Amino acid sequence: MYEKLAEAINQLNERESKRMLLRLFQEAEIAQQVPDEKRLTKRMRHIYEDLIQLQPQQPLTEEALNHRHIAFGDSVAGSLRYGLSSIKVRSEHVLAITTDLSNGPLARLDEPEGIRDRITWLKDFVDGYSYDDDFLDSLANQLEAIQAIPEHVPVTVWASDNAWEQCGLALIAYLLRGRKNPIRVINPSAYEKQLFEEFGEGAHSAYSGELAPETLAMLFKKYAQQPPLTDNECHQLESEWRRVSADPSVLRIWTDGRVQPASPDYFDAEILRHARRLARQQENRKGFLCLRLIGEVIGELHEKQWVGDTYIYWRIKKLIEAGKLMVNASPNQMLHMKLIFNKE
Repeated sequence: MYEKLAEAINQLNERESKRMLLRLFQEAEIAQQVPDEKRLTKRMRHIYEDLIQLQPQQPLTEEALNHRHIAFGDSVAGSLRYGLSSIKVRSEHVLAITTDLSNGPLARLDEPEGIRDRITWLKDFVDGYSYDDDFLDSLANQLEAIQAIPEHVPVTVWASDNAWEQCGLALIAYLLRGRKNPIRVINPSAYEKQLFEEFGEGAHSAYSGELAPETLAMLFKKYAQQPPLTDNECHQLESEWRRVSADPSVLRIWTDGRVQPASPDYFDAEILRHARRLARQQENRKGFLCLRLIGEVIGELHEKQWVGDTYIYWRIKKLIEAGKLMVNASPNQMLHMKLIFNKE
């Protein structure tokens, strides 16, 4: 038993170690205030069982090692490649869709015309923002790589509870419709919710890219053998993709457990609130950096709603055009332009 426990503890990452330690201290404090040996013994046993369950002992099958993993965003894909390398999953088995599906047109993305429509919109969206030259042309190649996955090869989709990743999950089910690929879903948000319910505390990651590579590897070990989606579940996701892609809205949010369309100016009030606060600070009397405003808004929204920095930048441009924000200094790098809040 000692060897099994020691191995489980050694494989905990920093976040999990802190959660486990906090839980032990909480139990010790309760025991000090309300002495109850039977309760304490039962709780310690429960903590031990939770710890062991975090580190599944069954070896991964050849099928599990040959999954194709699909993630949304470079950061998630990079973390997955690094984390899964520790369990001998090849890096080329991790595919990514790097365009943020929570914004912009989604119609007919499985057709060249739909991809061209999205790229046309994105050119205005990212104008002045730092991005890779191949960014706009990458979507077609990424979707082709997913459709080229050999039939019958299992697919694992990583999708937390946010509009981008849940739209992505629906898109994958739609692209692979009629195929025989078993599709499994790993939702880090569900895992964190479970930890919160068991430990009584824990951080909320709005996006899978916020999790450490070791945590992602542990999640795959834990859930690699779970049953794939049923035909009915796949059909529901296909229908979900038809719903969200048919809506002309250019912004989608995660609310009430599903993706919903929202007005493009949905985050404007939050942007202006932070702009007003920054403008009141003495050091910003001549203006505040656009980059800082983006960071402040995203940091505040983190617990409520995931949103990408590019979208906030795009809305700042629209607020400048509307006269609600003014530019005091505009260097070549627009992210470093100084803004002034228009009090009128």
